Amino acid sequence: MDTSDCIVEPYLSCSYRAHKNEVNHVKFSPDSSHMITCSNDQQVIFWEFKDNLEIRRSYRLSGHKDIVHCVDYSSRSDYFVSVSRDKTACLWRLGQDGRPNLDPLIYNCHCSTIRYVDVSPKGDFFCTASDDKSVKIWSAVSKNKQINLLKGHMNWVRCSKYCPNDEQLVASCGDDSCLFVHDLRVYDSQPTKKVTKRGLKFTCIDWYPNNKNLVAISSHDACIRIFDLRSDKALQYYNAHSGPVNHIEFHPSGNYLISSSDDGTSKIFDVLEGRVLFTLQEHQGAVFCSSFNKDGKIFATVGKDAIVSLWNSNLLAQNDDSMLENEQGSIDVERLTRRLSSSSIKDSSFDAKFSPTADKKSDKLSNVDQLDSLSVDSRTSKDPSILIQILNHLDLLAQSVTSLEKRVARIERKFGDF
Repeated sequence: MDTSDCIVEPYLSCSYRAHKNEVNHVKFSPDSSHMITCSNDQQVIFWEFKDNLEIRRSYRLSGHKDIVHCVDYSSRSDYFVSVSRDKTACLWRLGQDGRPNLDPLIYNCHCSTIRYVDVSPKGDFFCTASDDKSVKIWSAVSKNKQINLLKGHMNWVRCSKYCPNDEQLVASCGDDSCLFVHDLRVYDSQPTKKVTKRGLKFTCIDWYPNNKNLVAISSHDACIRIFDLRSDKALQYYNAHSGPVNHIEFHPSGNYLISSSDDGTSKIFDVLEGRVLFTLQEHQGAVFCSSFNKDGKIFATVGKDAIVSLWNSNLLAQNDDSMLENEQGSIDVERLTRRLSSSSIKDSSFDAKFSPTADKKSDKLSNVDQLDSLSVDSRTSKDPSILIQILNHLDLLAQSVTSLEKRVARIERKFGDF
């Protein structure tokens, strides 16, 4: 099914500045009422939304002593976890009012930088990926209780994630060109599945929703691949970015995938059609993370410019799961695999680029300090590139006014001669 005729582009709802340095990761709560971000400023910010995505209040959480790389929410919404270059993980419990406890449980996890954290689907455990070449499983109930140590990587581990419909499977990837899948039911700490692409540095991995055989993986060569773990083959290959891809995430429907890159863009892919749908050019500098909320109606992007941008995705209208369902109404794995492998695996010529900053008149950048008295400067006062853009727009406006005045003067002279 070609959806090009009914595509509605994502809409930038609002942008906020609260962090003092580049923002590395963003995650929504399961009910989408809250959001968490982490930054090179060593802090985690807990955001509380109004119904229209405006911020009701925010909390600056100081538990780490170095750059905070990643955050993730429990599916029960009772806690979230942050990990840092300080080699620790902080578990922040939420009170009955939904607000975070300012005194986190600190896990001394690794002997080197922790790059990624992912909470298990049921919320009882979380896994951490580190520069010490290991992935570790931790109890979310007992402080500092290590459940498992997953070995096999020969270089930094950039990402590790639980399979969403089988929490006994954990996938990981890193700078050693390897994608590993560990089965936690097997006592041996070595991976049960291994996919290797020599010369590549893998940056992020994501499981296809409701399917434990398909994963997407991004890399430093600016490419994204979707693998079938049963055959160890790439079903799709996207060479759409011009810089390293930092993060990828499937839309909850499984029909789309969003990526974030050093080239300053986020891209949305239609994986059922095998093409790029949209290129979002909102951030100044690298984009580090793009993340959907649970129903996929909104997503957030963060990056080097320290801005948190919230978008309406407008993707649900193109949901096409019905053609992939079997007689029982669940997703047919074989039919899905055939659909992915039959779609174009090359970058599509249809790439709807647009610049929301230039085109959307309702875009706005809000300073969170106006809500909770955090001492942070506004975006326009700190980012010279924004000032340059404003000055350029003023120059164009002045030229337009001058041209209009000349036309009016010519018309007046003609009427005067008449």
